[in-house]
Amino acid sequence: MMPGEEVRIEARDCSVLATISGEVDASNAQGIEGRLRSAMTAESSTLVIDFTATTFLDSAGIRMLFAVSNDLAAQGQEMRLVLAPTSLVHRVISITGFDQQVKIAETTDEALGSTS
Repeated sequence: MMPGEEVRIEARDCSVLATISGEVDASNAQGIEGRLRSAMTAESSTLVIDFTATTFLDSAGIRMLFAVSNDLAAQGQEMRLVLAPTSLVHRVISITGFDQQVKIAETTDEALGSTS
């Protein structure tokens, strides 16, 4: 991990909650992707990524999200994102159309609410 970002992973029933703070860019997206992929098991149904403390997300981060989401879908799993409604990250997710591929929630409780 590069200084400037932190990834915290925790298991929540059949879900994995990843909280990412700081920046996600070309310098760290690959490492974050590895952490997200290794956190998911065959028993995990959903990967919830909390971006409410993320201050920056560039094209490398978007590419990583599309790749992980597509792979999860191919395994019958899903990705959900937690985004602050007025954040820069939410805007980037919307501009790229990624919000049409995954469920978006405003809180982790909402994102975790219908997983099992």
